[in-house]
Amino acid sequence: MSKKSKRVRSLSADTSSPVEGKSPAEPRQTLPHKFFSVFHTKGITRMAALLLLLSVLFYYASIDYDYDLWFHLKYGEQYMQDRTWHIDHTQFSWTPVDTGWKYVTWIGSSLLYIVYQAGSVTGLYIMMWLILFLVSGLVLSYAKAIGSAPDIRHVAGLMLVAAVMAPTVTIIKPELFTILFFSFAVFVYFYSRSGRKNLFPVYPVLFLIWVNTHGGFIFGLFFITLTLCGELFSYFLTKKEALPKSLLQCFGITVILSYLATLANPHGISYHAALFHYLTSDEYIGLAAHLQAYSDLWQVLFPKIHAFRPMISAWSMLTMLAFFLLAFIQECRKQRHFEFSLLITNLTFFFIGMGRARASIFFPLLWVFSMVFLLKKSCPDDCGKRSQATVLLLVMCLSGIFFSYYAAYSSRSWFGSRMEEFIPAKEVMFIKNNKLPGPVFNDYLTGGYMIWTMHPDYKVFIDPRYGPYVNTVLPVWLRIRSDLTPENLKRFSSAYPFRTALIGLEEIEIISWLLKSPDWKLAYFDKAAVVIVHRTVFDAMNPDSLRLDLGTGRFRGIANPRVLLQLFNLYINLRTEYAREMMDIYRENVSDFYRFKEETVFRMGQHLHHTELQLQQHGRP
Repeated sequence: MSKKSKRVRSLSADTSSPVEGKSPAEPRQTLPHKFFSVFHTKGITRMAALLLLLSVLFYYASIDYDYDLWFHLKYGEQYMQDRTWHIDHTQFSWTPVDTGWKYVTWIGSSLLYIVYQAGSVTGLYIMMWLILFLVSGLVLSYAKAIGSAPDIRHVAGLMLVAAVMAPTVTIIKPELFTILFFSFAVFVYFYSRSGRKNLFPVYPVLFLIWVNTHGGFIFGLFFITLTLCGELFSYFLTKKEALPKSLLQCFGITVILSYLATLANPHGISYHAALFHYLTSDEYIGLAAHLQAYSDLWQVLFPKIHAFRPMISAWSMLTMLAFFLLAFIQECRKQRHFEFSLLITNLTFFFIGMGRARASIFFPLLWVFSMVFLLKKSCPDDCGKRSQATVLLLVMCLSGIFFSYYAAYSSRSWFGSRMEEFIPAKEVMFIKNNKLPGPVFNDYLTGGYMIWTMHPDYKVFIDPRYGPYVNTVLPVWLRIRSDLTPENLKRFSSAYPFRTALIGLEEIEIISWLLKSPDWKLAYFDKAAVVIVHRTVFDAMNPDSLRLDLGTGRFRGIANPRVLLQLFNLYINLRTEYAREMMDIYRENVSDFYRFKEETVFRMGQHLHHTELQLQQHGRP
């Protein structure tokens, strides 16, 4: 063997095995790699998952209470007791209502009633968290099924979903079941599409249950229809990555059967026609612009008023869309294929959600499954490891926002606790114990609680069901709030001859409107509402029941800034010295972390000073 050959062989041996006593040279590590060398990938994922759980738990504990729950409980009670899926929607109102209004929630309302009977309000919130865990489980199950081990990217995706859905999911109503059912519908599509097991045949059963649970089934039908159209487009035009013919045929058949299954409801096909009318008619949906649930998320990107969680939802939706488009473009470049179905469904539900806050629940659920699908195809696990620093930063930022909101906002409710700050329980008991005469004039929200606690002894003027009143008293209710004059009060009380009023404290203008009239007297109030009666009723009442404690002492334990501000606004109309005391309670009790505390205290002072000047000018103390 030549010297040259020996030298080459020696060099080859040197490069193939390390010299004894020496370790091979390690690649140079950047700062992010050095940081992640301390924790293995599973450790980072577990830490992020724990952060997700804790931060969402605290973020969802800060709620603004909604009254829809209560009329659903009354519905559920009647469905269960009467063993029926029909209900008379007109029985709860003393004002004219739309007798043709169609609303089907007999399964959803009954489930809420059963859970409430078993576990009270706490049980309902446990049910809410169970649904959220089931949705997360579906996402992670799909990721595992396609061979994508759960990592920090999945955690970040679920955290973005939680950020978008917070204003909706924390409100207990049958809509919660739509969140679960829509997630399952999306799971079935992606699981079947990925070549695992064909689950499409479960669609008809799903929609049979869904149509009788909540009207959100219409968005589920829209999803599977739009998805089927996208798959047909891929099959006939692009061919690549299209569903196999047999699977596509099964998908198409189950979509048709799903439509047929939804006809099995109390109203048949007329229910579908009614829902289409409700969603598209300016006459019906136009008035909904006055309600926060139907507001436009585009306008809260830079809110002029306090709308923190809707703002976070809107920006999270935009962030999701950006991530989706980046992943989609990457997949197109790598696979040389255009995933038409994914693009059209995600864009459609994004714009639907941004246009109506209540519909924002659908895009994030579709998005998270779409991202798991795209990242598996275009960004393998090693790519995920390289992006850990960026994704972890996103998780930490969202967690910081969630925890900060909890610290800054004093309206906290753990599993339905402190509900007495939101509902007029004592005010309702006052009316019932004193047998105050009806009919009762009430505000939009309070009507929901009245249906649950006062029917059939008392009926409502209006309530949060919205639909029955669109063509009757809803325009009246919205109009009187903009024309609070003595003359309009006389016209209104003549057209609707009520003798008792139960008005929530958030409607302070209506309360002031009534109290300024000599014909109406304040009989009682507490943390949530006031009871006002006609002077003839007031004069006939038992004097013992009218010994109302106007003092602020019973409210000194409240820290909720919203409740305290509403009480201050009420006291301004009663006695200014009590209003000053409420301002001091607000300053002392509300957390210093609350962003609007100083601004609110300043405005309270201005309002109090202006009122005192007006009283002095009129010679009143």
